[in-house]
Amino acid sequence: MTLSVSVDEEKAVYEVRARGERFSGRKPFSRTMELVQFLRHPITRGVPYQWDGRLVTWNHHEDIDYANLTFLEPLVRRSGFFPNVHQCPHTCRELLTAKRGKRVTMVCRSVHNGFRVTFSGLPKRSQLRSWEGIDLSEDDLGLLTTCTELYDPQCKTVHPVDLDVSGVFEAPVHHAEQYPALYKALIHEAKIRAGVEPDYHEEEEVDEKEEEVEVGSMVAEGDVYRSRGVDVVSVQRNRHVTVCLESDMGDIAEVTVVKDVEALAEVSTYGEAIHEETVEQMVVRALRAYALSDEVLKHVKAEVVRTLHEEGVRFSEE
Repeated sequence: MTLSVSVDEEKAVYEVRARGERFSGRKPFSRTMELVQFLRHPITRGVPYQWDGRLVTWNHHEDIDYANLTFLEPLVRRSGFFPNVHQCPHTCRELLTAKRGKRVTMVCRSVHNGFRVTFSGLPKRSQLRSWEGIDLSEDDLGLLTTCTELYDPQCKTVHPVDLDVSGVFEAPVHHAEQYPALYKALIHEAKIRAGVEPDYHEEEEVDEKEEEVEVGSMVAEGDVYRSRGVDVVSVQRNRHVTVCLESDMGDIAEVTVVKDVEALAEVSTYGEAIHEETVEQMVVRALRAYALSDEVLKHVKAEVVRTLHEEGVRFSEE
């Protein structure tokens, strides 16, 4: 059975909706901790819950949809989640009357014995800054990052939260997939490091005909370049894919078309497979300043894709 949690603003109560095989039901709660205790019933009591004469149960880790009430999730998934720091409204009415604060960024970083967070854009005296002096385990960080909103009880303000995980990207995060928000943020960071446009398929696609016109105009206006090869170059700990170009005047240019091969490989392994069109667009963007014929550009695209295949990048078969 699955549960979804929402707010009935008219009645100022939380509402839990249940959907299961031949069963559905609704249950209101006015107090936040009563709601949390109910959602934890199967794990704390060890027996099914009797609901309208039926015995029902659910997995408190996987079967609950919190919608925008994500501040509840750490409290449900773990008993006593930093009770002196992770505060929530006492009642649904308190939540509804809370002020809407500005969006803040939770900046995550690794330290010698775990992780820590700081907040960017948060008022200096906000009670949420209590998080900044606490050493967190991977599980602590994963649960905290599930919160897309955090409540400041002192100011009675709800702050929307973004994540910055650049400081933990290279740290050993062994079970990030158990925490979708953290996992998604790490994949997003990997895309940025690899030079892939984040949410590429959700963005407006580049008009292919317009792209052809741009490339064609460059061929007509400037020195024509040809490819001298595609190579993987190691710079410090990162590996880049570079294209070596030579103009008809003998000028040599080395252009990085993929910024971080390992990050791209990680995206394709732990996230979604990479579409060849994505890499081709990366090549076009990187080489936009150089006049390349359609034939040379097509050859370079194919060579970059082949090189990434050899470097362990997984491509979509679609």
